[in-house]
Amino acid sequence: MGVCDPHIHIFNNKAYLFATHDEKPGNTEYTMNDWWLWSSSDLINWKMEFVLDPAKTYIGPWKKCYAPEGATRNGKYYFYFSKHSFNTGVAVSNTGPEGPYTDALGRELTGGWDPTVFIDDDAKQTPYIIFGGYP
Repeated sequence: MGVCDPHIHIFNNKAYLFATHDEKPGNTEYTMNDWWLWSSSDLINWKMEFVLDPAKTYIGPWKKCYAPEGATRNGKYYFYFSKHSFNTGVAVSNTGPEGPYTDALGRELTGGWDPTVFIDDDAKQTPYIIFGGYP
């Protein structure tokens, strides 16, 4: 399937894989048209749950969809996505980890790309977003 930059999270006893993918096998141009969300109860059989189309976000039509990430907090599910190496946005689902997700801000969340979410084990379970970038 050409899945790239996968991040797996367990929500409600099910694995959810957030990924982008190469447009075609052997692609060397990093043509990645959208972001995917897959789920599995056994890590063998996978079901496509949602496709996040950049045209339905602040990005607009785009072919350089870099690494996504998922997280949950306060009953909502978040789908972080990278616009190439320029910035990171976030979409939200109020109904569950399968989506649908809609652009939460209508603009970038932060600079950088390839985000990951870290939830501290402090009393507040403080969330952090960590991402790559150039100095």
